[in-house]
Amino acid sequence: MSSRDGQNLFSNTAPWYDMDTARYSESDLAFYLEAADRAGGPVLELACGTGRVSIPLAEAGHEVWALDLSASMLTELARKAASLSPEVRNRLHVVQGSMSSFQIPQQFPLIIIPFRSFQALTDDRDTSGCLESVRRHLSAGGVFILDVFKVDYKEPMATTEIEHTDWERRDPRTGQTVRRARRMPAVDMEKQLIFPEVIVYTTNQDGSVARHVDTLALRFYYEYQLQILLATHGFKVDAAYGSYDKRPVATGTEFLYVCSHSVGVPALG
Repeated sequence: MSSRDGQNLFSNTAPWYDMDTARYSESDLAFYLEAADRAGGPVLELACGTGRVSIPLAEAGHEVWALDLSASMLTELARKAASLSPEVRNRLHVVQGSMSSFQIPQQFPLIIIPFRSFQALTDDRDTSGCLESVRRHLSAGGVFILDVFKVDYKEPMATTEIEHTDWERRDPRTGQTVRRARRMPAVDMEKQLIFPEVIVYTTNQDGSVARHVDTLALRFYYEYQLQILLATHGFKVDAAYGSYDKRPVATGTEFLYVCSHSVGVPALG
């Protein structure tokens, strides 16, 4: 993930990111693997993080460019990539940079921003810059997939100073007990921003405990806003789903949009 002000980099909690998102891999990886198979060419993943999606795509035989701003997240990606075969590593091209403005010297038949990472862009200049960069790098006839979590406009988000534990498990790499907690100390409904905290407690075998915290800033959207945003940046929504199993938007937790260049709007070279 990336943002103009340096938030959302998971600087303190990146080593445990995959433990937190493991359950999502069971649902979204098949969706992106199917899309990559259909695209039949190189894939660009923006805000790739630890390579949770990029590495399986490369393992499946796809040429993958993986871009992220966070040095901490890319350190975890490099650690995981070190155990891959040389053939897979050669298909994985890692780029450190911001998804709000990037230059890669080629175009792609498939560009993806999985797992709500687009929402880490909280500034209008960054969201526009990202979509303009995507359009510039998307080949003619290419597909752009955007995933954003859905909010209920009838129920404003609530703040809470109380920590809520999500899970606790053993880290097989270190032997530590890891407990993941969260809280929401601030919400800005006018600017449509939330500021959740990711909190990780690690307990060593000697009983000592360390607390690791990252405060995020995420922008939430209503459906009409996303449709306008995509249309004004030259994209047409070809399919909209509520989750990775392709259920209708109305019955899911996501706004999952499969997009292409708008008719009559040429791809940027």
